[in-house]
Amino acid sequence: MKIENLHRLFRLNSILIFCYLVILFLLVFVVDFRLNLIEIPGAMYLESKSLFPVQAFNSITVTILVGTFLLILNIPAVFNIIKTFLENKDVDYFYDLRKRHIFIYYYGYGILHPHRIWWQIKEKTLMFKIAAIFFYFYMIFILLHWMFGWTFVDIPPPHTLVVLISKFKAILYLLNVVIFCSTSFLLLSVISGIFLIIYSFIDIDEEF
Repeated sequence: MKIENLHRLFRLNSILIFCYLVILFLLVFVVDFRLNLIEIPGAMYLESKSLFPVQAFNSITVTILVGTFLLILNIPAVFNIIKTFLENKDVDYFYDLRKRHIFIYYYGYGILHPHRIWWQIKEKTLMFKIAAIFFYFYMIFILLHWMFGWTFVDIPPPHTLVVLISKFKAILYLLNVVIFCSTSFLLLSVISGIFLIIYSFIDIDEEF
């Protein structure tokens, strides 16, 4: 992917995030009818617990769908960033990239600063790296389990969180933002971190 296309994609990400936040506000605070959307188990669970079930179902379903779309859309870009990072050790290149797209960086696109991830990995012991890999996979599992309701294991969401979401629309809005980050940019950064940890086992003498 050429650098011009990368910048276009990141600008598109920023526009989509802004549009999503506006739509989310409308779904949580304005729209009062249930949209005809795919029934995602995580959204349906919170719908059954909420004092405003329509808003819970609409907002969380749209959040998961848009977050998944951005996840798929950005996979080629993340591959390109990691490939460039492993081939090009120039810190300035990634600093400029991060500076130009600081909005999505702070929205969870941590792989825009691969050097920071790499330096943190290189400082850790072997056992810590192995534990980190298992922890990352556990985070991914919990996220997917809560969203899609896998039936072979019962891990209910935290009771306090469910109560807060059920009673306060502002908390529901914030939860949607967290889910959105987790299903898109943050998930990509976590997977990238797992890859870099595994790569560090191979290139143990590589210094960036």
